[in-house]
Amino acid sequence: MDSLASTLRSDRLQVDVLNVDLADECSIAALVEKSNEAERVLALETVPHGVRINLISPGPTESEMMRKLIADHPNMANLADGNLESFRPPIPDTHMGQPEQVAAAAAFLLSPDSSHISFHDLYLDGGETLGI
Repeated sequence: MDSLASTLRSDRLQVDVLNVDLADECSIAALVEKSNEAERVLALETVPHGVRINLISPGPTESEMMRKLIADHPNMANLADGNLESFRPPIPDTHMGQPEQVAAAAAFLLSPDSSHISFHDLYLDGGETLGI
């Protein structure tokens, strides 16, 4: 990474290299902070030109991938209850998301109805991030 960063810097580009240890919470927090900073800069540079940058962050959503990830649950229906052993918080609205809900959120963000929404991260998680 350092070699690549040096090459890019020789072209007068600003480059930061951040080594992340996924077992270290502080290291992960630094990555998140740098990512947020980069997203803000990108948004500030593009929003005045009519480019809207928005994110969709789905929580547990019924999908084949989710089925593989929830081996510690007998079925998807009880995933909303949470599980202390696997560090899964409960989902306050008591159900898993559906792919159609994620698609509807994307359709809204792509529509003229959302034309005043820029640089927003839309959580579709039934309130799971509340950490109840």
